[in-house]
Amino acid sequence: GDLFFALKGETTDGHGFVAEAMKRGAAAAVVSREVENAGGALIRVPDTMKALEGLGRAARRRSKARIASVTGAGNGLGRAHALGLASRGAKVVVNDCGGARDGTGGSLSPAEAVVEEIRKAGGTAMADGADVSNFEQVTAMVERATKEWGSVDIMCANAGILRDKSFGKMEVADFQKVLDVHLVGTFYCCK
Repeated sequence: GDLFFALKGETTDGHGFVAEAMKRGAAAAVVSREVENAGGALIRVPDTMKALEGLGRAARRRSKARIASVTGAGNGLGRAHALGLASRGAKVVVNDCGGARDGTGGSLSPAEAVVEEIRKAGGTAMADGADVSNFEQVTAMVERATKEWGSVDIMCANAGILRDKSFGKMEVADFQKVLDVHLVGTFYCCK
């Protein structure tokens, strides 16, 4: 499928846009203010890489001297987000409590490893092990970044855990922890 973009000012309902793009056979859907309005709510972009490169150039312009905090940045998509932001000039708080996929355990090592990658590439980063489901820890993470760099301009709420059980077999405590990390943690980070 193709990549679809919502055009600037044409849609405020991201979920509706994504659903419509998927109905049209999109492989991916992006809502972007960087795309100029060409007269319709959706445009098809056959050359996906060219479109993404254009967005990348715009992101690089916007992220110069910006401060980003990426949760769940010790591996996977969070790591990719942190490295991408750093490569575009952002100073990055690499947040990861270093737990297993199910959220148990913890170590700052994954976050520290990503910080080391960023520094070796010439970027600036700090590791933080805040548990996003703990408001005091999130507040301390933001205060630390603000004290060191002056602000937090970009928040990428990527942290997540997996309690892989069917609904009927999932314990209430497991469900609550997933909500605490995915939903409440996102709220805390954006607060």
